[in-house]
Amino acid sequence: MEEWKTYKLRELIEGTKSGDWGKESPSGKFISKVNCIRGADIPELAIGNKGKMPIRYISEHNCRERKLSVGELVVELSGGSPTQSTGRITIIREELLSEQNCDFICSNFCKVLKVKESIVRPSFFYYIWQHLYDKGVFFQYENGTTGIKNLDIESIFDYEIVSIPHIEIQDKIVEVLDSFLYKTIINRKINDNFKISA
Repeated sequence: MEEWKTYKLRELIEGTKSGDWGKESPSGKFISKVNCIRGADIPELAIGNKGKMPIRYISEHNCRERKLSVGELVVELSGGSPTQSTGRITIIREELLSEQNCDFICSNFCKVLKVKESIVRPSFFYYIWQHLYDKGVFFQYENGTTGIKNLDIESIFDYEIVSIPHIEIQDKIVEVLDSFLYKTIINRKINDNFKISA
């Protein structure tokens, strides 16, 4: 079996998509109803909740080009605080898409990543990115002078180097990490049900 190999993050990215904000209500060409993921929604989505995503209306063309698919990742590009960096991430899971009656996009303050699945599983990439975020790595890639911090994601792709094991090892690692995540999600839903019935 192959050893772990090192890659620049850019070498793991197959493509990116921009977000859209559209309109609050349908008008003109803005007729496609979508759930719009904002940076503020990412923490809730990452732990299996729905968050408070607004419903927006975008053009049919943009909906076709920008709607989210299972395995894509949404990264926050703007926001943060003095003690919290930008760069929060969530992975699009089947459970999320199946619970809603319209497509999902992200806002134009986020970026969608699609990884090269022949090299890295989307879930493994998610945990790599989350590890970098938790270590505070992304503070050094922020810019902005108006009080709103922006993430220089292109520099992250170029300068951050990570180690990736063989796909089979990735699957085993993800299985363990996902099991902890799903236990957290289940426990939270049980607690929420108790609160509702109380």
